Amino acid sequence: MIDKEESDKLLERLNQDGLVHVALSVVNDEIDDNEKEWKKLDELSLGFDTPTKTRLSVHKIGLKNIKKILECYERKAKIKKTLS
Repeated sequence: MIDKEESDKLLERLNQDGLVHVALSVVNDEIDDNEKEWKKLDELSLGFDTPTKTRLSVHKIGLKNIKKILECYERKAKIKKTLS
């Protein structure tokens, strides 16, 4: 994992398109981790809902919404770049 100082230096060097790409990568990793954790909990709880599974489900919805926003921005940036 990158510490805060290293990530700040990395972000300073990125343009907006690069930043969106990095953010999408992070969100995708978080979604994957969330799904793995949810599956483990689902096996342990034998399919019954638990507060932790509910929290993970809500978190996943939020991550997917963030992903949609970032993908929209990425598409708009590509269109703008091609028109320039």
